[in-house]
Amino acid sequence: MTRVRILMLGVWLLLNSVQLAAEPYGFGGIRTDRSGPMVQGYAPLLEHLQRQIGHDFDFIYTHSHEELIERMAAGEIHLAHMGPQPYLHLKERCPEAQAVALFLDEQGAQGYRCSLAVRQNSPIETIAQMEGAALALTQRYSTCGWLYPATVLHAAGLLLEESDYLFAGTHADAVMRLVLGEVQLAAARSDIVDRYTHMGIRHLIISDLYPNFVLVLSGQHLPAEHFTAIKEALLAIAPEAAQQRLGWHPLIRYGAVAVDEAIFEPVRQQMQRVGHLP
Repeated sequence: MTRVRILMLGVWLLLNSVQLAAEPYGFGGIRTDRSGPMVQGYAPLLEHLQRQIGHDFDFIYTHSHEELIERMAAGEIHLAHMGPQPYLHLKERCPEAQAVALFLDEQGAQGYRCSLAVRQNSPIETIAQMEGAALALTQRYSTCGWLYPATVLHAAGLLLEESDYLFAGTHADAVMRLVLGEVQLAAARSDIVDRYTHMGIRHLIISDLYPNFVLVLSGQHLPAEHFTAIKEALLAIAPEAAQQRLGWHPLIRYGAVAVDEAIFEPVRQQMQRVGHLP
């Protein structure tokens, strides 16, 4: 009996040591603007998830959508906050990945808009006049900073890959290239363009709504029980308690709702029409 007890104690200690040594789950994010430190804005969300499932999380900053997708496919990142086009590219690589929560904005809306912006005194007034103009994009796989301008040009019989474009980085960086006169057009989120209209720029055209950023979980690298627990914890972030989350990143502060995959179909169709940049 004593040997059995010792054996059971040894197994218990082994299991607990494995649990204590468990690697934190990686949470991936990418900067879209210049509004404050990212880690600080996402830390309350990670603390909320840690309390709910009893597992540690590490914030992993990625410099591009491509890096975010690659590291999630490799299992280094277990959950990520991303826009609709990066999510669909991830689904092509990892069909088991799933968007489980869509974050609302301050007005409770489930979508955002993209803009092509010009300077106030720009002679460009139509899409056709964009041909040959220098254009600041954000980066590959960006919904506003790549897919939307590609879609606009494609509808006018023009190709983005034949344009004079550059990748600026964040949406704010793309807009600043326009403000500084380095380009004639900039593609970015409409709400970010709004912040710079006092600096001599204006919206040329504004998109229909795209789905807000979503929280995506890896179906391959998360245990099923934690997958479910994280999803439930995210959907428990109530919109009516937003005032209690003033320290949270603005893109995740206002609550979340469950995701209907059908909302991504228009985005998928745009991707199929315009293809990929070389």
